[in-house]
Amino acid sequence: MITDEQKKVLEKVTKEILEKLNAKGNVFIVTNAMPEDDDSVCVQIQSKDSGFLIGKSGNNLFALQHLIRIIVSKRLEDKLNFIVDVNSYIENQREDIIDKAANVIADVEKTGQAIELNPMNSYERRLVHMKVARKNLVESESVGEGLERRVLIKPAE
Repeated sequence: MITDEQKKVLEKVTKEILEKLNAKGNVFIVTNAMPEDDDSVCVQIQSKDSGFLIGKSGNNLFALQHLIRIIVSKRLEDKLNFIVDVNSYIENQREDIIDKAANVIADVEKTGQAIELNPMNSYERRLVHMKVARKNLVESESVGEGLERRVLIKPAE
C-alpha cells in the first residue's frame, strides 16, 4: 500500500522531470491500477507532448520510468514499485497483450501445438504468464536471451 508521503514524492519527482524535459502535463497517482494486482501503483501523465514522452515503441516512456524510479528510490527509504503511463499508452498495450495471449491460448488448446510469441519486455511477459496461469490446459515459459526473450505457450504436461 502506498503512503501519502510516497505519493507526494512520486508526484513531485515526476513533475520535476517533466519540467526539465520542457514537457507539459498533468500527473495523477493511481492506486489499484492493474486489475490483477491490488497493490499496483501507476503514475498517469496526461500530456499533449505524448509522442515525445512515449517515443518509438514506448522506448522514451520506459527510459522515463527508469529515471523516475532511480530518483524516487534515492528519496524514499522503502522500495516503491510503480509503472509510469502517458495518455494510457501502457494500459492500451496491456489490453492488446492480454487479448493476444487469450487468442494464442485458445489456439494452443485447440491444436495442441506450442506457440512462441514475439519478443517482449519483462512486464509484458509477466502479463502473459499471469493470463496463462489461470488456464488448466496450457502452461508458459520464457525462452531466449536479452531483447529476444519471449514467451512460449504450450499444452500442459
